[in-house]
Amino acid sequence: MRVTRMKIKMRRGRKERSILFFIILFFLATAALGVAIGKWIIIPYIFGVSDDVLETEKTPRKGEMQDSANNPSKKLDKKDFVVPSITFYKIQIGAFKEFKNAQEMALQMQSLGYISKIIEEDYYRVISSAYTDNKKADAEREILKKNGLDCNIKRWDSPDIEITYTENFHDYIISLDKCINLFIQCIQEESDILYKMKHSGVSTLELNKEIDNIGKKLNQLNNILENKEYPAKLEQVFGGIESIKNEYIDHLTECKKHLNSDKIDSVLNDGYMDIVACTEEFYYKISNLK
Repeated sequence: MRVTRMKIKMRRGRKERSILFFIILFFLATAALGVAIGKWIIIPYIFGVSDDVLETEKTPRKGEMQDSANNPSKKLDKKDFVVPSITFYKIQIGAFKEFKNAQEMALQMQSLGYISKIIEEDYYRVISSAYTDNKKADAEREILKKNGLDCNIKRWDSPDIEITYTENFHDYIISLDKCINLFIQCIQEESDILYKMKHSGVSTLELNKEIDNIGKKLNQLNNILENKEYPAKLEQVFGGIESIKNEYIDHLTECKKHLNSDKIDSVLNDGYMDIVACTEEFYYKISNLK
């Protein structure tokens, strides 16, 4: 009897321990399930936090931090900078296959008291001038026609150019925008001076003042460009602006030399037309930038 009662007690003890074990296991499983539900379902539902956000809030590993520092553009949105445009209205007197014929036409114009420049492109073109204002070009064409010179207006538009950049290029893009707008203003102002000089007359004092005003804008441009290093992507653009600036300074210096000379008309016109040619070349060179 004693043996039987001991066996019964042992069996009861085992059974109670098993029940206790399953109760503890049940509570542990319930707790784990509650944590999972809270983290992945309840919290995102209440606060609108997604799995992706929870992942990104983790502290990056050392290698990831270095990669981010070396490649800041990875996290930056790309933007497009539209290069300021310009239009020229060239008054063309004639286009010739042979240079001597173009030269004869230029001499004929000179005998009538008009200045012109021979530009070599697909043909030798005799150009009276180039204006940024269509109305001025139309007015000059009518004057030339009244004097027996048949001519037409050849329009040139700068190509549409967009430069894609990231936020770390922002300061360079601001400088670029200022530079291009400054040299466009210089060209527009000289275009107006040239027209005025040819058709209504400009005093030496007034011409000198206008040249100085253009020189001040070139100094502003030079201050932006001076002693600065540019990203490789923009070197060609800023290099082109630097070339135009240097060409323009040489042109104004030459104008100053002949300010009181009877050659000032042709010096101003020839130099200005060279600036126009440099500007066209600049836009063509940077038109392939992405």
